[in-house]
Amino acid sequence: MQSAIEMCGSQGDGEILATVQCQWDDAWMQHRLAAHLAFWKGDAAPALVQPTEAIKCRSCLFQAQCPGGAASSRTRITYE
Repeated sequence: MQSAIEMCGSQGDGEILATVQCQWDDAWMQHRLAAHLAFWKGDAAPALVQPTEAIKCRSCLFQAQCPGGAASSRTRITYE
């Protein structure tokens, strides 16, 4: 199904900055929403991030038991 996504300004005036046409994949969207909701509700299991996203480790609640090495090395995370 063809859909349109409108990007609005942050001033709250309803100004539309851009409109993008895209294909809508309901199954994909439901999967992504479920995954994000599980994270925000605290139901998702902890997972390692990519080395390029290691800055996220600074605020991770699981840092002390991280198998990626964040707890032992605050400056570098090593991945096998």
